[in-house]
Amino acid sequence: MNKRELLESMQIERARLDTIIDTLGESEMVRPALEGGRSIKDELAHIISWEQRFLNLSRAVARGEKPDWPEDGWSQEQVDEANQRDFEANRDRALDDVVAESRRSYAEMRKFVERLSDEDLTQPDRIPITRGHPLIEFVTNNADEHYREHADQIEAWWAGQGA
Repeated sequence: MNKRELLESMQIERARLDTIIDTLGESEMVRPALEGGRSIKDELAHIISWEQRFLNLSRAVARGEKPDWPEDGWSQEQVDEANQRDFEANRDRALDDVVAESRRSYAEMRKFVERLSDEDLTQPDRIPITRGHPLIEFVTNNADEHYREHADQIEAWWAGQGA
């Protein structure tokens, strides 16, 4: 995958989330019907949290700082703990606030990718924190693949509702 393909995939997968946001009513968006008793609003807040975690990491690296990121990467236990903290921190937020921040955060991720070259994205060791992996793997884990994962989950739930 190169930069153009990544941006295209991000746009396609984010459009799926936007369709969900624009189609479902507030009652469906806040209903705790997904895995773990989470709502679609909670899933959007979860996506925001990981986008922003990644962007904060990138900003710290660009400033020459040691980022707040596990040196050996995230263990599943650390991911689960972060996800639970994020859920608890965001569960009482208003739907409109989460939707607006979700759109802002996506725009910020997109601008971040647009500023990078193909080499920045695809060459291993270009950025030390990637531990020999291309940056694009980190971007896609926190962008298009993440959007796809949650859009699939939401669409499966919605299809089961007889929609």
